[in-house]
Order: sequence, then structure tokens, then C-alpha cells
Amino acid sequence: MRHAKSDWQSGADSDFDRPLNKRGRRAAVDMGQVLKKRGAPPQRVVSSPALRARQTVERVFLQTGWRLDRLRFDDTLYLADLDRLLALCHEHEDCDSLMLVGHNPGLEELLVHLCGDDIGRTRKGKLFTTANIAVIGHHGGRVDGRDGAHLVDLIRPR
Repeated sequence: MRHAKSDWQSGADSDFDRPLNKRGRRAAVDMGQVLKKRGAPPQRVVSSPALRARQTVERVFLQTGWRLDRLRFDDTLYLADLDRLLALCHEHEDCDSLMLVGHNPGLEELLVHLCGDDIGRTRKGKLFTTANIAVIGHHGGRVDGRDGAHLVDLIRPR
């Protein structure tokens, strides 16, 4: 999941401290409701500690009722690139389902790396916009490329 829409006009001291805007807060709640209806929660959720990601996760967890012991924050997920995201997947191979909450361009690069680039862009040509959730299935083995991965669903707000 990519964090929801952030507030560029917030006056935050740094990119790391930028909060969600009104639309982002609403989208995070909406996506939490979608995830609740989908059934079983991921075994583990690993999130960037950046404020906008933390606020997204907080709203998702409030809507879904997921247990907080499923949640971990990882400093290396903040603006992580493809190699770091793949490494994170490998670090959590002990769980059956993993949800990463982070940032572009890394998450979009991971999605394209695993599932290809022909998976449905918006009318504006964007792929992994804010608050999007990509559900990726995997057929075992290491998460390295398209061999065993396939896109199950791409969920967008609205």
C-alpha cells in the first residue's frame, strides 16, 4: 500500500514529517473499510515511519480492527528503492502474507518488477497513486521477479 495523499502546504519541517491532507485522511479510512470487507488480515504489516505513512496505517487499523502486534515500523522503508523493498520481502519470508506501507517511486518499481507494466494505468497514465493497494500473489520461492508473482488486484480509492 502506498501512503495516502499528503499535505504539501502543511508547513512541515521536512518531507519525513509531512502529514496527510483531508483527502488523504478520507482515502485511508475508505481503504481500511475495503480491507476489512476483504476478510483475513495480512500476517504482518511493515510500514515506513514517515508521518504520512504512520497516519495511513493508523486509519487502516482503526477501520479494520487488526491487532497492533501485526504492525512493525522499519526506518529503511522510508523512500526505499526496489532493492531495499525486495530485501524487506526476503526478511519477512517467515510469514504467509505481508503488507508493506511506503512510498513511490519504490513501491511502483516493485509492482512493475513483480507483475509487469501492463497492469492498468489511470487515465492520466499513473500506475500506483496515493492510497493504492496492490495485492500480489506468489507461488513460493524467493520474491525476485515475475517468475512466481502475479497481480491479484489493484485497489484504488473512489
